[in-house]
Amino acid sequence: MIQRLYNLLSQNNYSYSTDTRTLNSGDVFFALSGESFNGNTFAQQALEKGASYMVVDDVEFYINNDDRYILVDSTYDIFLEIAAYHRQQFTIPIIAIAGSNGKTTTKELTTAVLSKEYQVLSTPRNDNNNLGVAKTLFELRSHHDMLVIELGSNTPGELDHAIYLTQPTHGLVTNIGKEHLEFFGSIEGVIKEECSLYDFLYKNKAYILAPCDDVSIGIYLSEHNITPNRIYGADIQIVDQGKTTLDISWRGNTIATSFFGSHNKQNIAAAIALGEIFDVDEENIVAGILQYLPANTRSQVIEQGGATFILDFYNANPTSMRLALESFQNLQTERKKIIILGDMLEMGEHAQSEHQEILEYVLTMDIDDALLTGPYFGKLESKYHHYEQVDDLVTALTHYDLGNSLVLIKSSKGILYVHEGFRKQFGF
Repeated sequence: MIQRLYNLLSQNNYSYSTDTRTLNSGDVFFALSGESFNGNTFAQQALEKGASYMVVDDVEFYINNDDRYILVDSTYDIFLEIAAYHRQQFTIPIIAIAGSNGKTTTKELTTAVLSKEYQVLSTPRNDNNNLGVAKTLFELRSHHDMLVIELGSNTPGELDHAIYLTQPTHGLVTNIGKEHLEFFGSIEGVIKEECSLYDFLYKNKAYILAPCDDVSIGIYLSEHNITPNRIYGADIQIVDQGKTTLDISWRGNTIATSFFGSHNKQNIAAAIALGEIFDVDEENIVAGILQYLPANTRSQVIEQGGATFILDFYNANPTSMRLALESFQNLQTERKKIIILGDMLEMGEHAQSEHQEILEYVLTMDIDDALLTGPYFGKLESKYHHYEQVDDLVTALTHYDLGNSLVLIKSSKGILYVHEGFRKQFGF
């Protein structure tokens, strides 16, 4: 069945759709279902819009006497298997990036550097779950020299599946942090999940990169007798931690990046290391780093309404939250320093204690004010403002003077990023 479907796709230039809203005539339609919808119900609509074949896994929506309908056990599973088969048709370098924090930034920077001299395919946005991985693999074409792919996980074993699909030739884990504790249970669970990438790379004699300053990764590699081909980051220094954006020194080059936060040093270092591994010219490595502009509220710095906003609220966990706060604490400015924090999600039974720990750190900081919001932060009383509902925070901000301020905004995506009223308040 996999070979048959792959042949159908290859005959149609690998044109497929999983969404009838964006389906083009001739597409092979895969009826993928989600938690709140049955994709099979759209098969007839896909046919009417010109789909060449409909792959379904619900016999109720399968038309037996129509050769354009293909019935499978699981549309999701077959889609992933075909993507894995497609990947196997290529012998180019496949660079996998896993880790608790900084995956997307590292992937974007690496792509910026390698694209100076190669045709590079990379994960769009942060589409790093297994379905996103499969869709990225499907984009591989003969003109690509290499693939930089981001592998995410929020449940045990999910990364193993992504690695199986991808079969990387090179890989790194950015760091280990307190991510998705609701599902991984503990930091030990996080280490086991993320470092499964190193297990695969070692077993398959692939190229292993590791950051120089992550203790958990270092211990894991040592305990499992895994020797990295390249340990990166030691040759890069931060020039001035007091600036809003990060300046680094590498090989005599001072690179004035557009990133906020010293924690981005290792993300930059990974991109530089990969540039060196693939013999990218030194000037092009520097140019790639310089030209990359953070976006989508990831370590992004913008000027607006007389204030400087540091936007980092696409994602958050206790580790990334603490790193952002430490970097903000180090900033030197005559302006007011204000923090807006939203809850960290998927903490499970650790949620209350982790939010309390972050608040206790905030109380030690030299700042002028803090506004905290969400079901957890909003219940923690302190000398600072706290709001259980983001709507209440938005209302308060309409009367709050942020002029001549340096403002850090950090939160999990599901608290501030998805709140239309909050983003509209600032025009983000």
